Order: sequence, then C-alpha cells, then structure tokens
Amino acid sequence: MTESEALRQKHRPSKIRVLFVGESQPAGGTFFYAANSNLFHATAGAFAQVFGSHVPTGERFLEFFRQKGCYLDDLCLEPVNHMTTSDRKSARKAGEKPLASRLQAYKAAAVVAVPMSVHLILQRRWS
Repeated sequence: MTESEALRQKHRPSKIRVLFVGESQPAGGTFFYAANSNLFHATAGAFAQVFGSHVPTGERFLEFFRQKGCYLDDLCLEPVNHMTTSDRKSARKAGEKPLASRLQAYKAAAVVAVPMSVHLILQRRWS
C-alpha cells in the first residue's frame, strides 16, 4: 500500500454516508488527505459555506469530513493528470472495475463525482 493510500485509509469513516469520487491524486505531489490539494481547499470551503464558521480548517477539516461520514476515493489510484490523453483514457477505463468493487463495499447513501469527467464515467457505467 502506498503512503497516500495508507493516509486515505486512516481517514475512512466506519460508515460512508457520502462518497466523493475524484479522478486521481494529482501528479504534482499534492493530495486531498494531505490537506494540500486544490480539491481539499475547494471541499473545505464548500463545507464552510454549508456548515458555517465552526468547520475546522487545515488538517482538522479531515476529521470533520470523516465524522460527517464523508470519504474521497479515486477512479485511478495513481496520478493521471500528467498522462497523454490516450494513456489517461486507458487508465480511467482500467480503474472502472476496481472502483465498482469498492463502491459495492462502501454502500454509500450518496456518491458525488468530482470532476465532471468522472461524473460522466460513473453515469455511463452505473446508470
């Protein structure tokens, strides 16, 4: 298990209520569960708008996210944003079956896809 996946598992709630599905961890070394990615900052900001000023900031947000039953998984467990278009498409396709297995295990009440490209893959495969 990679360091990133270990960090992801550390923040997994016992019962996932809302599953967020991203494309992959960015190739630049940032990661949602390291509290340093664009997705992390956008998600924390959105939660602050909904839940108000008592939403913790920085790494403490990850515990708040977990306590709310939220979890982020990715279609691809290795970065794909640095790949050529065809390699990225292949990596996404290869990630569909493993993600489907994880989705079944999670039994989340809701799934939120970020970005739209992931939404389209989920919609095509599971609708």
